[in-house]
Amino acid sequence: MAEYLVDIKNERLSFFTPAGEVKALNDVSIQLKEGEVLGIVGESGSGKSVTAYSLMGLTSEKLSELCNINATYLRQIEAGAKTPSLPIFIALCQNLRVSPCYLLSDTFADSEVDGIEPLVQLCRHATPSQLRIITAMVRSALEVMNTKPHDP
Repeated sequence: MAEYLVDIKNERLSFFTPAGEVKALNDVSIQLKEGEVLGIVGESGSGKSVTAYSLMGLTSEKLSELCNINATYLRQIEAGAKTPSLPIFIALCQNLRVSPCYLLSDTFADSEVDGIEPLVQLCRHATPSQLRIITAMVRSALEVMNTKPHDP
């Protein structure tokens, strides 16, 4: 019998939100041998990313530890109950190995997202006091954007 590189049986994962329990994974089983490829497809919110992170061993607890934040706070971010600060957003992106531009593409137009990479690089190398200033500036800019009508 061939050995599996990935052998997950009956994986379950829930998030607890103010609205109650959300079952992100319910009885998921995956077995992969060397050389096999797995494709994960599904509707938005169906658990594709959660499944991939679980395969990588990147649980909420591990991610919160890597980002140096409280696991409860991370679950609130995941549930949409909290919005992360800019430094935490960038730390989450780094540890999830995903581009901030990709995550923001659903919220902003492509032309608005294109210029974020220099800001991300700046934040990665900033001191804590510089991060506070950058965060305040971004927060102020977002407030202005939210009060002015957008160009059609």
